Amino acid sequence: MKGWFADFVRTFLAPWYWNARKTVFVLRGRKGQCPCHNESDSGRPGETRCEAVVFWKSPERFSQRVCPLLVRNPDGEWQCGVGPEGVRPYWVRQGAILGGTVAVALLLAALGVWGTMRVVGFNVSPRQIMWPPAWSELDGVRARFFLEQARELLAEGKFREAANSLTVAYEMNPGDYEIALTLAEFYQVGRPAAVDPFFEHLMRNHPERRNETALVWFRSLLLRGRLDGVGLMAARQLAGGPENAAAWTHALLFAVRLTGETGVLKEIAGDEKIPARVRRVLELELRLRQANRADAPRLLQLEPIDADFPYARVHRIERLIEFGATNEALALLEQGRGMMAGRDVVRLALAAHAVGRNRLALLGEAEVLLARDKGTSASAVALLAQHLVVYPNEAILARCLAAVGELPADSPALRNEAVAAVYAAAVVGGKRAELPAIRRHYLVPAEASAIFTPEDVLARNDWATFSLLKVIRPMSADLNYAILERLFAEKPAAKK
Repeated sequence: MKGWFADFVRTFLAPWYWNARKTVFVLRGRKGQCPCHNESDSGRPGETRCEAVVFWKSPERFSQRVCPLLVRNPDGEWQCGVGPEGVRPYWVRQGAILGGTVAVALLLAALGVWGTMRVVGFNVSPRQIMWPPAWSELDGVRARFFLEQARELLAEGKFREAANSLTVAYEMNPGDYEIALTLAEFYQVGRPAAVDPFFEHLMRNHPERRNETALVWFRSLLLRGRLDGVGLMAARQLAGGPENAAAWTHALLFAVRLTGETGVLKEIAGDEKIPARVRRVLELELRLRQANRADAPRLLQLEPIDADFPYARVHRIERLIEFGATNEALALLEQGRGMMAGRDVVRLALAAHAVGRNRLALLGEAEVLLARDKGTSASAVALLAQHLVVYPNEAILARCLAAVGELPADSPALRNEAVAAVYAAAVVGGKRAELPAIRRHYLVPAEASAIFTPEDVLARNDWATFSLLKVIRPMSADLNYAILERLFAEKPAAKK
């Protein structure tokens, strides 16, 4: 064992020593005594003992690792196979052995690092560990690890820990759009003052994903009740192209209607970058605001409606309802029923019956939506509850409260949307005792470390409608609109 170990150590030292001496011998013109030949021998091939192998336990190992000139003579003795004129260094051989050894060592080390990182949870490939140009990708790999960790923490209801993991992920790879966007969504709750500059940064640095960023930013503005920002964002997107023109037109007009600020509307109504069909709706809205309230319904009925822009009819019906012309609104709704989305048809019909105080028709619509023989529909419950946020009705609310427990669980997102809407309707309707029971139907966990329940937060804020924006998570855009609409009803703008 000692001999083997000694040979092992010599394997690393002997090549350098003997190759160096041979190199000097060759450079001196092979004059004098050959460094690896025994002085007492003849120096002829096969008759001269090798001084370099004297202390080796296994001469074969020396021949394999240091000098291939070592041979056995017919008597079985190890001799040098060449004379002084044939002795030379084997640097290439040494370099190949050294390179191979280093390569194997590096390969084993890299595989060890790769295996360890995979066990920990990093989704790293062998190429990213073994190929130096790919090392720049490791920050992104680690950032994705913390992003996934944040998602798991969020699923467990650990929002603070999730936010911390997201922050680490972003610091590791600030250029990753998905990480930055997810962090921005967290900021809107924890650091609202920083969220708008963060979104602006995303819009500037990722122009190819402008529409996606704008949509998330818009939802953030709605959730914070920043209607001035909603109007500016909608105008910005309408000027950028026709994509989602109906949704952005609705957002702009909604913000203008609630704030009473028409500056943005006047500014973009004549902007040729805005699609013509959108400009016609905006121009109509401006004329409505300049007309007497008594003349407004007539103007809405006489003005031609763009057949290629269904939202133009939706806007017309909404404004007729607001001005109290509910019969005219229902007639226009019936004419365009096949041209409009079913959700808009139901929403506008409910609003028209509520404003027109047509109690029987309103209850009839609700019964159709909640018909038991068709099974409880989460979408129907959500739509009806969103209506109740703006137009409270005790009888219909009672039906929605009963329907919450019958919601199907096959679509968690739709179920949560319905539960959130019923919760908001119950707050507006004064059914505070029902709130904890409604919350139990959520299919997303509450924050485990929360000290206060949503009801505590609402009570501390005197059950103000605006506080619903703080306590309902997740919240659909339609419910967000309804809550802000309720605020508008409580504090109407200077002019509708």
